[in-house]
Amino acid sequence: MKELVVDAVRENLGKVQDFVQRGLDSVGCSDSMKRTIICVAEEIFINIADYAYTCTHLANKAGKATIMLSLGDDIMLIFRDNGVKFNPLDYQTPNFDDDIEDRELGKIGIPMIKYYMDSVDYKYEANTNILTIRKQINLM
Repeated sequence: MKELVVDAVRENLGKVQDFVQRGLDSVGCSDSMKRTIICVAEEIFINIADYAYTCTHLANKAGKATIMLSLGDDIMLIFRDNGVKFNPLDYQTPNFDDDIEDRELGKIGIPMIKYYMDSVDYKYEANTNILTIRKQINLM
């Protein structure tokens, strides 16, 4: 399993994207699958960067994000942070049937992740958020 540890700040998004891209290039999955998985990884990392360490009691800590990548019969990405406990699987999906003017801006990243990945699992242990996503490999 490959691992990348970075400060959980938006400025490190490129490092996360490059890390995932290099891993996906090594297994030869399709370009559309690469784009999808990188987009999902971007959404997860940006949420960590923007929200995980914003609580008052965490604001002065140097927040880290760990991204682990495993490549086998499927692609597995694990995102870990020690920020505020947040289970995205408990998140209420917005009603997409509502008129766009009546919907709150944003709030579609988590439904997108659930839609595009084969599995999304969350656990919180030892003060750590652990989000695991999997996608069956679709070779070129």
